[in-house]
Amino acid sequence: MALDVKDLHDDLLLSEIIYIEEQIAAFRDVSSNLSNYIPVLRPLHAVAAFLGFRSGTHIADVGNRRQAYHAALQENLRREIARGADRPCIQGNVLKDPESKGLSEGELLSVSLSMMAGADTTKRSIMWAMLLLAHRQDVQEKAYRAIAESDGGRLLESPHVAHTKIEYLEALTKEVGRYFVVLRLALPKATHSYVDWKESSIPPQTLMFLNSWACSRDPAVFSDPDSFTPERWLDDDQIANRHQYAFGIGGRMCVASHVASKALYTVLLHLVAHFRILPAEGSSNDEIDPVAGLAVPGNHQAAPRARHVRIIPRNQELTRGMLSVSA
Repeated sequence: MALDVKDLHDDLLLSEIIYIEEQIAAFRDVSSNLSNYIPVLRPLHAVAAFLGFRSGTHIADVGNRRQAYHAALQENLRREIARGADRPCIQGNVLKDPESKGLSEGELLSVSLSMMAGADTTKRSIMWAMLLLAHRQDVQEKAYRAIAESDGGRLLESPHVAHTKIEYLEALTKEVGRYFVVLRLALPKATHSYVDWKESSIPPQTLMFLNSWACSRDPAVFSDPDSFTPERWLDDDQIANRHQYAFGIGGRMCVASHVASKALYTVLLHLVAHFRILPAEGSSNDEIDPVAGLAVPGNHQAAPRARHVRIIPRNQELTRGMLSVSA
């Protein structure tokens, strides 16, 4: 039976997941957690907790609650697999793999946590993408035409729609990641040996950041970097542009970059295929400016200030059936 999207409105587990993931994103905020960089602040936090000015167990509580809902999701998936009612997913494949029998619950939980790791950044990428499509009708129309013309116009009827490759849509997905760069500073890494840089030597265990924003705006790498141009990813003469700095670079870049890109690609595919996306009433073009349109300038995760667009079904009957919402 199809799920009515209204069933999610009062879903306590979904509310818990959203709250906990937002809390974890705040813990990882590299721009506001000053005690990460100023050691003298750490004992002050302990004193504040002792005096009751802040919770001394909040971080641990959030971690325990995160493990609890992942365990609940995993147990529910096990029951669905036993009934033969599970839907294909990465975690399900792990549980059904004979080689996973030797994995501990902690190791299985680690796989599950990895699948959720980018939920907060993916959400913000989708928000920026929807605003961009609303204000850039030319980009939206080109994406829709690319979908409509794919596979002789029968793409969305195919059971393998999630495994398709539409070049313009892939380019659009990459340009959203480059232009908006949700993580302006990549998560910190520590050097494991001495690193020589120009005339300086960086010692081991030094905290370092990749400035993903600056890399994605480097005119030596991306021509006209302040322009939103998906076509740059289709130009064979711009081979150097093919790296997504939003996921970091090198051996310790985001291991789930392909999963995150595919998730955003799939969302954009279905949004553009089934809806016309238009600006909300009273909106302005600066909403899609990656600096002027920020909700909180200087925040670790770049979220847009605007929260609304208008979406109009391209085929109301088809969309109503997909969402299982009565007229």
